[in-house]
Amino acid sequence: MTRLPEGVRGLAIDLPGFGESVCGKDFSPSWEGFARAVIEAADALELDRFDLLGHSMGGGIAIVVAALLPERVSR
Repeated sequence: MTRLPEGVRGLAIDLPGFGESVCGKDFSPSWEGFARAVIEAADALELDRFDLLGHSMGGGIAIVVAALLPERVSR
C-alpha cells in the first residue's frame, strides 16, 4: 500500500475465515461467497465505484466481483 500514488486510498479486507475475521454460520466458502463479502464491505464503506486488486485467490475473487457488479468496478 505504501507504493500507491498520493491521493489513492487502499483498503485491505480480511475475508471471512482469514486474518481476524470469523465466518458466519451461513457463509459459503466459495468464489461467490468471498465475492459477496467484498461487496458487503464496499457497501458498508459506501463505495459506489471502486478498483480491485488481488493476487492468487484474491485475483479470482476480484474477477467474480467485477462479473457480478460491472457497473461498480472500474478496473
